[in-house]
Amino acid sequence: MGQSATGQAAVGQAGPAAVSPQVDLLLLNDPGEAYAQEVKAVILDAMVENSGPLVLGDDEWLTVAARDNAPSDPFMAGDPDVTTLVLRVRGADLSAFRAGRLTIEQVRSRVQIGEF
Repeated sequence: MGQSATGQAAVGQAGPAAVSPQVDLLLLNDPGEAYAQEVKAVILDAMVENSGPLVLGDDEWLTVAARDNAPSDPFMAGDPDVTTLVLRVRGADLSAFRAGRLTIEQVRSRVQIGEF
């Protein structure tokens, strides 16, 4: 009786149309990929925002590798689906960020991301 019109509309609908606009559709359609994107973003932010104490030359790279420790098939030896995520950012880009010449968004766009 005290429900709002929005709550009533959501109860009667099924499928993606009933999802709140704040919910990312990638999360619903491919939760594994949504998780992977979040992991990449968090690692990238940590690299940029916490690299200040590191002494890197402009021609050097800060490289971070991350690997999922949960095999997709725990009963299969040497799981072929295990990948390693590698993120690299140039020392010159980190220096420019700390000096205020680049925004964090610009540094993010320059990070090299690979999967092996």
